[in-house]
Amino acid sequence: MDKILAAIFGLVLFGFGFIGKHFIDSYNVISFSDTINWEVNPFGFLSLLVTVLLAIYVTRTLSKKNEKEKIESELLINYLLQFKEDLLNRFQYISSQDNIQQTKINSDCKILRKRLHSILELAVDNNYIGQDDQIINNLKEKIREIWEILTDTPQKPNGKTSKGVTDGMAILRTDRLNKVETSIIDIEKLIFNFIIKLKK
Repeated sequence: MDKILAAIFGLVLFGFGFIGKHFIDSYNVISFSDTINWEVNPFGFLSLLVTVLLAIYVTRTLSKKNEKEKIESELLINYLLQFKEDLLNRFQYISSQDNIQQTKINSDCKILRKRLHSILELAVDNNYIGQDDQIINNLKEKIREIWEILTDTPQKPNGKTSKGVTDGMAILRTDRLNKVETSIIDIEKLIFNFIIKLKK
């Protein structure tokens, strides 16, 4: 039914166009030519062809390249966020523990250092950041700093020593743990700045 109505509408429209042309030709000095004149300028045609080919090239090639770079940077950002989460999970327990297990600290720090190194290596190899960028050096330094601080952090005092020694050890321990927390916050800021740099 819709096709029949569309056909009737088309015929009526064609009829109005035909009558309109006849009316204009009869009562007006404006006339329309019954022939179509085709002229082709070879330079204009060549220019049009080059423009079309360039448009196809730009939309296909450059959009694929931009999409690939976007996917790579998103993967790198996910790696950085996973690293940050891993860092927080590994060190959140330290302040509540009586004894810092040095072997676990060494293991955790080695794993974190290796993960960070591989992420930074990926970023440098894919030209997202320069080898000498300050963010890279600062991240490596902060991980090393946490490791050194925790290596020198005393155990929680057990009360068997004198009050002065116990208080001194407690103060030193609290100071060391606060430095670790500060370093972790600094790492979070550096990761944030790194992500901002990747998004640009």
